[in-house]
Amino acid sequence: MAVGDGSENGRSVDLQTLLLFPIVNSFLFPPMTVPHPIPLENTCPRRLTGILRDAGFTFDAVKARLGTEYRMWPPEGAGVVGKFRAFVQRASMDADIGARMLSSNRSGILGTVSDYFIKRGPKDRLDLLIWLFLFNEPVKATALTCLFSPDDLNALAAMKLIRLDAGVAICDLALFECAGLFFATDARVKPPPDVNTVMPLLPDSFDFVGSVSRKPVNSAVDLCTGSGVHALVAARHSKHVVATDINPRALHFAEFNAWFNGVTNIEFCRGDLFRAVEGKTFDLILANPPYMPDTTTSPGDNRFCGGQRGDVLWSQILQGLEKHLRPGGLCQMIHMIVQFGNESPEDKIRALLGPLADSCNIVVCSNTTAYRNEETVAATLVHYGVTTIKRCVKPEGVFYVRAPFYPPLSFDVSDLLLALEQTSLPEERTLVCKRHYAQSRGYRILSGAGIVMRTVNFVVYCDIALRRTLRVRSRVRNALRIFRG
Repeated sequence: MAVGDGSENGRSVDLQTLLLFPIVNSFLFPPMTVPHPIPLENTCPRRLTGILRDAGFTFDAVKARLGTEYRMWPPEGAGVVGKFRAFVQRASMDADIGARMLSSNRSGILGTVSDYFIKRGPKDRLDLLIWLFLFNEPVKATALTCLFSPDDLNALAAMKLIRLDAGVAICDLALFECAGLFFATDARVKPPPDVNTVMPLLPDSFDFVGSVSRKPVNSAVDLCTGSGVHALVAARHSKHVVATDINPRALHFAEFNAWFNGVTNIEFCRGDLFRAVEGKTFDLILANPPYMPDTTTSPGDNRFCGGQRGDVLWSQILQGLEKHLRPGGLCQMIHMIVQFGNESPEDKIRALLGPLADSCNIVVCSNTTAYRNEETVAATLVHYGVTTIKRCVKPEGVFYVRAPFYPPLSFDVSDLLLALEQTSLPEERTLVCKRHYAQSRGYRILSGAGIVMRTVNFVVYCDIALRRTLRVRSRVRNALRIFRG
């Protein structure tokens, strides 16, 4: 269905009079069977990406608008000070309205507050884009004329990024900005049912983008590419990139995203990890594989299952490095290492690398997390972070280093490896790591509005938590009175 001009001049619209349909009326526009986005022949998407940039639709701007830090895994602290710090950080995450609004489950303690922000409607162009592409809320097509022309809306509909229904624009997918590029994924707020969904850009996606080496290379591969985010960013500093995934839907999204962003030095292959690139070697191997510990499904069935300990795909990638990582090359992967007993991450990595371990320098940047489920309830520790492995040209004095994880890094990990290679003692390597990671430890500063929103979020969280505590205490007292007769 095409859209026509919604105002006298086609561009001037009073947003106060063009209200977003309330969330309670979303059932009027139920999601259809969600197709993957489609590149359009003889169409240049540069105008559309320019509109998104001009409206300030960036990851940092969205975080500031919602007052969110957009984090995933609650920290785990050691000692009295560490546990208190971890408690405060977990409370801050619970109070993070923005992250909750981008979650498929709004039933938490701030569910009603999140719904309020949706019901209040958009106030400017950035709000409109957040409501449409991230919250999947219907927006009147006439309200979007302050952003898109009728031809633009028809082009977005032809690409399957939106659908137009009775003068209303509805997005059943999601659109994220990352590193100056735009990525269509399956929706996070309202994911499609009965589909092997393509992973939205979750916090670990941004963590990994901020941790990968950006030194120029000839050839790179991105395993488990999903929406193609890491492959497309790597294409900036690689002569050629191969992106692989076992899910054909993911490859459709990745191919669309490459076209949408004008990236051409990239090749897409369907297959299970290295089987898609059998016989090929690379200077840079990237992977954000499914790593959630899960026994209800099998690795490869969906975008999250990594087996009982979450390390099935991670382990297979490590075992394949001897055939596919060139001397002098880097492999970087997101990991969740579940530790049972006294087995350290170093022991696990070296065992999986086999003889190749004697030719590799290894840097594991990770923090322990309080995350537990049925599969990890008995775990000694759970580590979340990035594994970096460099295959040495001359394997002399190889080392293993552990460091804290503070993405995004303010330095290139290749520079850290070079500095570590010039040391010979473990104490010297510890000092080198401390100097580098001290630069990245500070929290990213939000805008003034973002700081205000974070403060409001936390105050509201504390207020609601206190009210709930008082209600529970009152009910307990009433129950005791009734019991005592």
